[in-house]
Amino acid sequence: MIRKIPWFLPLVIVLLFLHACQSQPDVPLVVAEVVPTTTTTTVKVPVMIVSQAPPTTTTTLAPTKPVLPSISEPEYRNLFASVNDSHKEAVFYELEDLLPEGFVSASAQFQDARANFDVQVWRWPYDGEAAYPFAQELRGVGRSLEALLAKGLPMRSEAEKVKVQVRADTALANGLAQAVPERNAKARAEFELGKTLHTKAQYRASIAAFRKAALLFASAEALAAAETQRATLERSGFAKYSPYDVIEAGRLMAEDESLYVLGDDSSIARGNELLGRARQYYANAYTWGLECDATETRDKALLAKRRADSLVAEGNAADDYEKASASLEQGDENRGASDFARAADLYRQAEADFDEAYRVAARGQCEAGSAQELAKRGFEYLRAAFVAADIEPDAIFNEAGLFIGLADKALEEFSFTMAKADYLEALDKLAVSQSILQGEIESRRLAAQAKAERGAAEQAASQNLAVKNAELEALRAEKVDAERRLAEALAHQETGAQAEAARLSAERAALEKAAAEARAEADRLAAERAAAEQAAAMAAQTAAEAKAESERLAAERAAAEQAARDKAAADQAQQQEATRTAALSILTQAQARYDWATGVNAEHNYPEAYSSGAAQLTQARQAYEAADYQAASFKARTALASLERIAEFAPFPAGYIVDLLPERKNIDSLTFIAAQEYVYNDSFKWGILYQANKAQLKDPNNPDFLLSGQVIVIPSLRGEERSGIWDPKKTYGIFDKGYVSEEEKRAVETAQKQGLDAGKKSRAGAQSALDEGQKAYDKAIARNAKNNHPAALAEARKILEDAKASFKIEDYKTAAEQAKKAAEAFAAIPEFAPLPARYRVRYIPGETDSLWRIAGYPFVYNNNYLWMRLYNANKDLLYSPSDPHIILPGQILTIPSLKGEMREGLWDSKKTYPIYK
Repeated sequence: MIRKIPWFLPLVIVLLFLHACQSQPDVPLVVAEVVPTTTTTTVKVPVMIVSQAPPTTTTTLAPTKPVLPSISEPEYRNLFASVNDSHKEAVFYELEDLLPEGFVSASAQFQDARANFDVQVWRWPYDGEAAYPFAQELRGVGRSLEALLAKGLPMRSEAEKVKVQVRADTALANGLAQAVPERNAKARAEFELGKTLHTKAQYRASIAAFRKAALLFASAEALAAAETQRATLERSGFAKYSPYDVIEAGRLMAEDESLYVLGDDSSIARGNELLGRARQYYANAYTWGLECDATETRDKALLAKRRADSLVAEGNAADDYEKASASLEQGDENRGASDFARAADLYRQAEADFDEAYRVAARGQCEAGSAQELAKRGFEYLRAAFVAADIEPDAIFNEAGLFIGLADKALEEFSFTMAKADYLEALDKLAVSQSILQGEIESRRLAAQAKAERGAAEQAASQNLAVKNAELEALRAEKVDAERRLAEALAHQETGAQAEAARLSAERAALEKAAAEARAEADRLAAERAAAEQAAAMAAQTAAEAKAESERLAAERAAAEQAARDKAAADQAQQQEATRTAALSILTQAQARYDWATGVNAEHNYPEAYSSGAAQLTQARQAYEAADYQAASFKARTALASLERIAEFAPFPAGYIVDLLPERKNIDSLTFIAAQEYVYNDSFKWGILYQANKAQLKDPNNPDFLLSGQVIVIPSLRGEERSGIWDPKKTYGIFDKGYVSEEEKRAVETAQKQGLDAGKKSRAGAQSALDEGQKAYDKAIARNAKNNHPAALAEARKILEDAKASFKIEDYKTAAEQAKKAAEAFAAIPEFAPLPARYRVRYIPGETDSLWRIAGYPFVYNNNYLWMRLYNANKDLLYSPSDPHIILPGQILTIPSLKGEMREGLWDSKKTYPIYK
């Protein structure tokens, strides 16, 4: 609308402008350009946002138009592109670090010039004269940036040179020339090229060369590090524990080799990243190998400990056993602290010390056995000597027997040192008892000899006395007869002749003489009789002595008989005590065996034998308490027999239930199962399990994917006894590692190769499908599906994540299926978001939204001249429905469909829309 403007109207406009700024401080005000062809003042009412209004009709005079400098839009754009490139170079070469003040100043100038550029190029129509001052400003910014580059590029080149020189010196010190000669030589050649270019002041080229050299040195270092880690792994022999890590590391190194051949910076950088990952794979394999090695050496140490414990080396070789136990304990502490290398060394030391303790204990056992044989032979020999001599064994002999019994018990309890000492003490006692026996035999021989001599003397004296008595009686008889004849003769003489008297007197004289002689003879005989009587007295004394000796012998015989009776009673009591002792001994053994069986978990390992032994042992205790020692001994022996059928460990299991323990966080695999001590104690033998269970696997080509609750058959590898399903309540032994024959080794290697081939095939297929799924995901991301179709992308991504999870647990079949499904889902996501049905008005300095500009957006109508369609659809919502040029920031406009195209949702700056055609 055109009207005459009073002279005070400009003042009113100014007041309104000030009032608008005061009342609406947050609403931007953009005033349309002034048409320079009029001399009159064109008044425009201030609005919140003014779109490009059509030219106002004014009264135009014809003043003289001055010729102002101008710049065309293409020239202005090219100038900006050149200055923008200079600014990008300053950023690219990181001049802010070298010249912070200059960079900040030039960058600030550039940002201002850029803002002005945006305002001018978006002005409609473009005004070259108005843009010219800003173009001059832009040229000044360009000169500032060029000066900044001229000063900063040499400094940046020098800085890059210093960095590469440090890398070159490090490479020389680390011996990269010998480790990776080809890559080291290439890096040094690139470095020399950079120094040559730097000398020639070709700084951009020298910087590129230095940076390329840095990448090449980094590549050489990464390759050397990976090779070193691989060599360390190979030397250690730990590769067998992590075959997949080794394979993956080899694949990454091969991929790096391919990228290195390409030679561009991005390929080399990518290769360096792959080498780092490969080194990490080797490091992980080595670390896992250290842990496995520590576990193996610990198992060996525990086996050595069990051998030592079998001979109670803790008491028989205390020093070595204590040293070994300390090493084992320290090894466990280091293992708990994840210092597996030190732990393995300590376990090896513990194994050696336990073996030494076992040898010392075995030597003690041998010595105790020899002493036992000597002591028992000596005891039996001396007992036979006592029986032969009919002599009761002395107390010392009985003490020797007690020492032998104690030694036998100590030997049964594997206390070899004590047993040996007791046997030697028994031998000493037997030697003393033997000396006593020999003395007693000699004493008895001498007593018997003296007795025989005394009896002979007594018999000779008795015979002489009898002869003398006979002779005396004869003389007495002759005397009586002579006296009788004399009396008769005297009677005849008194009545006869004198001559006869004389004769008789003569005869009497003769008889008196004879009587005298007889008296003399009688005296002689009396003397002889006295002598005989003395001899008889002596004989009587001897007889009395003999009688006393006889009585003594009788008393001794009675005492002996009483002693025999006492001995019989004592023997009976001793027999009873021996029966009780034997019953107690066997009961103690049975109890000890029961306690041992309880300690080795026999209640679960051998429930039938354990319960039977426990019941018999209870009955044996009851019989013993009732003094029925024979029954107690029988029951105890029965219990001991039952308990001795119990081994230290349960038979190895013949089956394993996958994921039997829900609290276990790992996922079972054949490798994990084979590594269990009660299976094969070697993860390398998983192929045997694969061959035995291939037919029942869900995916026969995937040996490492098992189903929860699935029973894995464990075949016997060396003919060892296997029975039942693995029971967590049972205690199993440790299967010996290694190979017992070349046939076993070949069988294991063949089975593993079959499993690995199948696993590689399945894994490779799953990996390929995952790679395709990842590529499809990357493509969808590159097409902005994250913003265009977030729900579809999230759904497809979840499928891909499920596939990765399945791959991680080695369910390659499921992983491949899910990855393929994910790839199809990603491919089905449209490239663009649906065209928007609504648009929120934006405030953009210099290029604020207007219906004209909105209609020209590619996602609206891609045609500014269709702005009337927007106006007609939204005029009821406008601040001034009659004025299409006033629209407010934040106002939502409806975008009607022109050709029936589908539109939905509110325009989102993050989404990618197709160009409307």
